[in-house]
Amino acid sequence: MAKAKKKQAASKDKAVGKKAAAKKAEGSKGGGKKKASAEVPAVEEAGADVKPEVAKKGGGKKKAAAEKAAKKSGGGKKAAADDKAGGKKKAATEKAAKKSGGGKKTAATEKAAKKGGGKKKAAAAEKSGGKKKAAAEKTGKKPGGKKKAADEKSGGKKKAAAEKTGKKPGGKKKAASKKAKGNKKGKAKGATLAETSDRHVLYQLSVQSPEADIEFFADRYRELRGREPKVLREDFCGTAFISATWAASADDRRAVGVDLDEATLEWGREHNLARISEDARSRVDLRQENVLDGGGEKADLTCAMNFSYGVFKTRAELRRYLEVAHASLADDGVFITELYGGVEAVIEVVDEREIEGSEGVDDFVYVWEQASYNPINHETLCHIHFRLKDGSTIDNAFTYDWRLWTIPELRELLYEAGFSSVRVFWEATDASGDGTGEYVPTEKEDNQESWLVYIVAAK
Repeated sequence: MAKAKKKQAASKDKAVGKKAAAKKAEGSKGGGKKKASAEVPAVEEAGADVKPEVAKKGGGKKKAAAEKAAKKSGGGKKAAADDKAGGKKKAATEKAAKKSGGGKKTAATEKAAKKGGGKKKAAAAEKSGGKKKAAAEKTGKKPGGKKKAADEKSGGKKKAAAEKTGKKPGGKKKAASKKAKGNKKGKAKGATLAETSDRHVLYQLSVQSPEADIEFFADRYRELRGREPKVLREDFCGTAFISATWAASADDRRAVGVDLDEATLEWGREHNLARISEDARSRVDLRQENVLDGGGEKADLTCAMNFSYGVFKTRAELRRYLEVAHASLADDGVFITELYGGVEAVIEVVDEREIEGSEGVDDFVYVWEQASYNPINHETLCHIHFRLKDGSTIDNAFTYDWRLWTIPELRELLYEAGFSSVRVFWEATDASGDGTGEYVPTEKEDNQESWLVYIVAAK
């Protein structure tokens, strides 16, 4: 499996270096919904932004009024007496004005503004710095984290940056000014990379490595059946990247890809199928159908990757799907899927990973956001965002509204659906505790910050 595990390069983001997740929910696998933002803003409490000029203005009015009154009252006296009287009254008035609130308000306001602003600035910086530091120190494997680099094997835990930005009160004018400048700049230079980049291309570069997937599938099938698998069914296939790769990998391999979203299937035909030979294309059957309907050629192998079955949020719904998957297999067929979990799988978090560009695409940043999690029903909302080289972003490029299933739940349902054996494959580790990129069957493991497993069910 040394060759197979090229996909394991992002062990922090995606399950001990092996996988990427978050493919798409049925129908959103390639055409993901657009939702919340790439970052979780931490909005600062509106603060004491009181301007000291207000106090000065109030004090100045009192001073002017007092001077006017002083001059009027001394109108019939000689200049020297007038000056003397006016001066005394002016001094008295200024003193009274300061005492009544002019000077004190100014000083107090300036002090409050400085104190409030300073505290907020310090607190915000401290909070932001602490979060960044904590995020950078975290290790684990997040869904959607595998790198595509074919010769790169992950094994170790990798650090991921999770930054949260804060919105500062009173910053609207500044933001508007920057936006206006940005618009002028954009008009001069043309469209941003976010406007011209293809989200499906970015997704495939970030989280898919079909060569490694199909090698794992074939190895498991040979172990169980002693022969080569010929027909692969890819449920929730989206852009059919795995199906196209499977058909191109051998002259006698055929693939059936099933997805609800026709636009995403068409993108796969124009990009992924177009890259393989005409003969290989003729052996790929893409079907715009519901995975619950079955249909298509009976398969030796069926895969449901990137947690797409999470769209089924009740036991009855998921069991129904697994029963259909069982019926769509040949008599000695094998069903393979994957599952993620760990202590960090159930918290709100934002992880970032730099992706090396390819085929005319500049380097960019992949952002995985776990926006919410409900411990009562295990429902979770996640997003994928992309930050491009020119600073522009594609927010909510893909959104996933799933139930986060557990290993025992999924195993029980597979048995109930009719499978005779269900094995869990966990990533092996070396002497230092780093992942090797090799997945082995196991029945007992320690929990981790995050992990990803393969589930292999034999008919």
